[in-house]
Amino acid sequence: MRHLMVLISGLMLIGQACAAALPEPKVVKINERVYALLGPAELPNKKNQGYQVNSTVILGDRGVVVV
Repeated sequence: MRHLMVLISGLMLIGQACAAALPEPKVVKINERVYALLGPAELPNKKNQGYQVNSTVILGDRGVVVV
């Protein structure tokens, strides 16, 4: 769980540095080891600066995988 929080915090900081006006991804818990990071469900446009997020975080015994 600690790895996930560090990863999500890092992604949020990077995202804020790149575009402060864009929303943070929604974190959806699939089960104890799998989380989905979801952004807005709209087509890229000038207003959202092409921002789209659809990532998966898998917590393992020895590390974290981001897809």
